[in-house]
Amino acid sequence: MAEIFELRPLPLAEALGLAPIPPIEGLRVEVAAPSAVIGVAGTHGAAGLGDALADVLGHRLDPTPGSAGGTEPRSLWTGPDRWLVVSEQLDRFALARRIREAGPCPTLVTDLTDGLPAIDLVGPRARELLAHGCPVVPADGQVARTLLALQPVTLLGEAHRMRLFTDRGLVPFLWDWLARHAPLAAA
Repeated sequence: MAEIFELRPLPLAEALGLAPIPPIEGLRVEVAAPSAVIGVAGTHGAAGLGDALADVLGHRLDPTPGSAGGTEPRSLWTGPDRWLVVSEQLDRFALARRIREAGPCPTLVTDLTDGLPAIDLVGPRARELLAHGCPVVPADGQVARTLLALQPVTLLGEAHRMRLFTDRGLVPFLWDWLARHAPLAAA
């Protein structure tokens, strides 16, 4: 009888060979592991999109620039008629399917979970670290599409952490940059 294997991707730190960044007082840098990161894009004003997804998300999509709505899942405004829907618990395939089914046509729904990983900067010195290479650091509960070390990132400001989403191919570069600059946040 053939043996059945379940394929699971390696954790990001292991897959990319990221060495741990030693914590300093007031700052920890960690790979985040959201279970779902779904891109949602409406077109031409996305009439009814916010209302259509309210039952799926538990909140309406907020079209205000820089807004972050809900708690689980969370919607992050990334541009006109564009959001990232991020969940720590929900299955990414089921969430994408539910959004696709509930959204008005035409709504573009894309599973970005593997291609847009997240890094958490945890602690009161997270903003100080970002200030060394980022022109915009969002306030608590706000989102900013900006650059870190001249690389595109989406930042989510929260009271206890800053979550950074970036292209998977940029993670090793930004991880190295964060490791080199973390001591400056403690200075």
